[in-house]
Amino acid sequence: METGPPEDGELDFAFAGQKRRGQTLVVLQSGKGLDATSSGESPKQLWRAAQLRPGTASPVVAAERVFTLNDGGVLTCADAADGKRLWQLRLNGAFSATPVAAGNHLYCVSEKG
Repeated sequence: METGPPEDGELDFAFAGQKRRGQTLVVLQSGKGLDATSSGESPKQLWRAAQLRPGTASPVVAAERVFTLNDGGVLTCADAADGKRLWQLRLNGAFSATPVAAGNHLYCVSEKG
C-alpha cells in the first residue's frame, strides 16, 4: 500500500470494526469527499491504524496531525499523511466529547467538565 499526502489535500476518515472488539481508523483519499459514490469510483485507502482507536469522540485533524481520544482518556497524535503514531498521553477522567482544535491548542473536555 502506498502512503503519503494526497495530491489534492482531501482526506476522508472512517472507522472499521465494532466498538466492543475495537475500531480501526481508516483514512481514504477520494478527492470528492461525500460525493465519491456519485462517480462510481471507489476511494483509495491511504492507511489504517488500529492503534488510533477513538472511543465515542470523532478524530480531529489539525496542522497535518490526527488526534484521537478514547473513552478512557488516552489522547493519541499521529501524522495525518501516513498514520504513524507520534505520541500518546493519558488524561485524567472519562471522555466522550470530541476534542476541539483552535489555534495551536487542542481542548479536551472530560465528562465531569
